[in-house]
Amino acid sequence: MSKSASVRSAGGEVPPSEFPDAQVVGPESRQSEDPTPAPEIPQRFPLGSESWAFAARRRHGVQSELIHVVIEFDGHLDQKLLRRAARLLLDAEPVLGCLLHTENDAPYWERLDFAQEPDIVRIVSTQQEYDTVLYASVDTSTGPPVLVALWPREQGDRLLFKTTHDAGDMGAVHTSVARLAEIYTKLSIDPRYQPIPNLGRRDYGLVTELIPRRAYPRIAWNLVRDISGVLVFPSAHHVPVPGGPDKPWCYVTRAINPERGRRLSAYAKERGATLNDLLLAATYRAFAAVGDWNGRTSLRIPVTIDLRRWYLRPEDKVGLCTLSGLEFPFLGRTLGADLAETLGRVNKLMTNRKKHWIGMTTALVVPWTTRRAGYRRVDRRFEMHSHRPRSERGRVGFSNMGRFEPEGISFGAQTPASAYGLVMPRAAPAMLMGFTGYRGGLTLSFGTPEHNRPTVDKLLDAILTELPD
Repeated sequence: MSKSASVRSAGGEVPPSEFPDAQVVGPESRQSEDPTPAPEIPQRFPLGSESWAFAARRRHGVQSELIHVVIEFDGHLDQKLLRRAARLLLDAEPVLGCLLHTENDAPYWERLDFAQEPDIVRIVSTQQEYDTVLYASVDTSTGPPVLVALWPREQGDRLLFKTTHDAGDMGAVHTSVARLAEIYTKLSIDPRYQPIPNLGRRDYGLVTELIPRRAYPRIAWNLVRDISGVLVFPSAHHVPVPGGPDKPWCYVTRAINPERGRRLSAYAKERGATLNDLLLAATYRAFAAVGDWNGRTSLRIPVTIDLRRWYLRPEDKVGLCTLSGLEFPFLGRTLGADLAETLGRVNKLMTNRKKHWIGMTTALVVPWTTRRAGYRRVDRRFEMHSHRPRSERGRVGFSNMGRFEPEGISFGAQTPASAYGLVMPRAAPAMLMGFTGYRGGLTLSFGTPEHNRPTVDKLLDAILTELPD
């Protein structure tokens, strides 16, 4: 890996000391009295080919492709100020103020006509109203790809932020929520405040162009290794899932309190591993247990990688987009006798991948293959997929969705009591376990069709059972 790349992973990862730590946030904003003119916002932004599948899957109902963040406060937010901040967010992060056009082979975002102010904030007063917004779809052909709900409660407000994956991945959502909090805070000081639009670059080239030519043979070998891992053990382990409709969706979560979360981090560190490694190891063991693994099938859990944290430099200007890759640290038929052995195996695999261009294989291959196919063909593929009978062989994926920092998501004087993300729902038999952190605590989540709730309940309970107290 080049020394120009930064290395950081959420959930307790510690970057090697020779790499700078590059937390990706929105661009610095300006006060309204700053005489520097704000850059003009373009009317159109291309939808990167890395996001075509997200748009097509959501369009045909194969997946919801929605990402949520939930923030709870001990106090109360100013509703008028929140509405104003949400409106300015559509300019601060311009893609959020667009409609998505997918009529041809070059999908694009187009800025809304703001003659009529879009209302992206919902004030709810009951659990039922909150759930309605939580599970609502977002139609990017008629409105912005973002929605905010505020539930003013006696014990403290709850804020829900939701957006679509074709607008950006979880890394982009972190940026969006932090930007909303920043705008709210600055408006509370100066009502005339206007943020500078973030016109940073929005494609995989941000990371792939940093890769030196000497790395390509190794990346090609990584691709061969991953394909070979599937061919050598063609029979993959699965958990049985019941048949049923894709809707309604439900979220199933488990919370790990800060005290236990810190103990888990210490447990992993004592063994030379990371919290991410530990949770992946526990997920592998839960996957094996719930599916009654017989030792003959291959254990496979793909893992998402936030490429921003591994490759971007502090000077890189990034707009909202998808900059995620996939890694395939498959255990094959070697699980380990206990959690410590599984953790050692996972740590060895992940350490090797971190040294050899982690996540970069999919970052290079996926955009190239989708561009060659064209958006219409990608769209037709998922349209056909939506009509196919679903398998009952459930597979599990794993996503570290990052850690929220109190100072980054405080709204004025209101510092969150809790904050967590909800992983993007997947249509069964696919299942994705995601986790986020806040102040030492962890939240684990699945998004799945309601009929599959018992399966993910078993998986989450098994994960917590595998983890040390």
